[in-house]
Amino acid sequence: MASRGLARSARSLGCLRPCLPGRALATPISRLHAPPTLRSTTRRPNAPLARQPVSTAATPAPYVGEYQQKPLANGTRLDSTSGKSYVIDDVLSERPIAGRLCCDGKQYVLKDAVPDGFEYNLALQKRVAQSAHVRALVDSIPDRHIFVFPHLETTLLDVQVGSLSPAAKKTILRDTLKGLVEMHDKNIFHSDIKPPNIMMDSYKNSDGTVGFRNIQITDLEDAVFLPPKAKGLADCLTGNHFWRSPESWARGMQHTPSDVFSFGIVVRPPPIHPLLLSPCHDASTPLSH
Repeated sequence: MASRGLARSARSLGCLRPCLPGRALATPISRLHAPPTLRSTTRRPNAPLARQPVSTAATPAPYVGEYQQKPLANGTRLDSTSGKSYVIDDVLSERPIAGRLCCDGKQYVLKDAVPDGFEYNLALQKRVAQSAHVRALVDSIPDRHIFVFPHLETTLLDVQVGSLSPAAKKTILRDTLKGLVEMHDKNIFHSDIKPPNIMMDSYKNSDGTVGFRNIQITDLEDAVFLPPKAKGLADCLTGNHFWRSPESWARGMQHTPSDVFSFGIVVRPPPIHPLLLSPCHDASTPLSH
């Protein structure tokens, strides 16, 4: 099943084209609100309620107005729904709140959500809880609207890909594509595929080369649940401008193939800065090896 989905996602790389503006919106998870960062405030004539792009203002949109949660200091202890107590080891960001946690000698990462989007994101995270290549929450702290995630060492943006062995590159390609398959099989459109949202842990092989494990797609804060018969997400600018799909630029109908297009840009940027694919790639050796 996974191999068929992997091939299906890989084939999409060569068949994507811009879509015309759509007339239908995705239905959010049953009885839950749509993600607040994608909620619309305007309406186009003869069109359904449109979802607005994420704000690019200096102060992130979810943190303006009434919601002004106090920053967390190093050493703060937080009690979760699982009964564990986490201690803030390092504050990575105050707005939005992000930090590194310690519990029982292990490291975790926390991220907070706006109050009215917490339940939606919680339900979406639970859909990928068993996915090996999508980073899903392991705990939550509802009174502060915080999610707890496994800590991963580095992002694809920080990896010196040019010095990697072909085997290491294929591992990153294969496992990231598996993550896309796992999300898309659960009817989840990520909407923001980019190198910083592909994370992993590194290790050294006996021959001194670097290998990678726990390769996962992260940051589902702007992900959207698309029911099986939904046409997609319409009238919305999503993702980062470096890796954005044509449908997003055109405010057309976006669906899971838009994620695959963005992944194609990630792995095959301009020749002056090749990442994972290169002329020396041995196409005769499948990624499943």
